[in-house]
Amino acid sequence: MNIYAWKLSMSDEAAIEGTSTLDELERCLDDLALPGAPPSKQIISTMQVMEHEGQGVYRQRAGDKPWTLLWVALRRTGAANRITRP
Repeated sequence: MNIYAWKLSMSDEAAIEGTSTLDELERCLDDLALPGAPPSKQIISTMQVMEHEGQGVYRQRAGDKPWTLLWVALRRTGAANRITRP
């Protein structure tokens, strides 16, 4: 199971960063209820398709609060996962 380092940047708000599995990231996205976002499961599926050499970017420009999700696969297991919110 891969662990991902990721950063979610939103206009006018502090970024949220974390290291987690995709399942944990999906739950975080559900909790955030981002404006204009498709279902979190769809975001994760898109991430997996768009990933190139273990990294990628997902941008959502719908609505008045665009946001961006950057990620990189760390390819390790057994690490302590964490999510940092301001």
